[in-house]
Amino acid sequence: MNKLLESDLDMARKILPTAIYNQFAQDYPDQVISAAEFASVTPLPDGYKAEILEVYGGLSAEPAIVFHDDELVDGDFSIFEITNDVIGIDVDGTPRYSEIQGEILLNTLGGLVLPTEIAAAEGVLNMMIKDLVLPELPEE
Repeated sequence: MNKLLESDLDMARKILPTAIYNQFAQDYPDQVISAAEFASVTPLPDGYKAEILEVYGGLSAEPAIVFHDDELVDGDFSIFEITNDVIGIDVDGTPRYSEIQGEILLNTLGGLVLPTEIAAAEGVLNMMIKDLVLPELPEE
């Protein structure tokens, strides 16, 4: 293991709960380090609407779903059917949510309002946190 990674993991060990660190640091070092680096970020205020919202699935460095001003720019919602091991959400360029195998490592989403398309996507909310503010969905 290189010195930089060791140093970053040592920092993460001091910030994250011991059980979370011990469970995921070896197999998911990037996600563990990121969660620790952004753990002190203030949660988003109630009713916050993101300019850019990116949802990551699995270990991909590229987002599976991208919204810009509530409009879907790029989206592969099948990522939620393929993997639920790792879910990450960046809001306006800042990591705000990280989940590995159902365990939440980072959650500073606060009062984020999800775009309607992601709130309506079948199965998405089963794999994401339940306390986000959801927009009103039109009745069918």
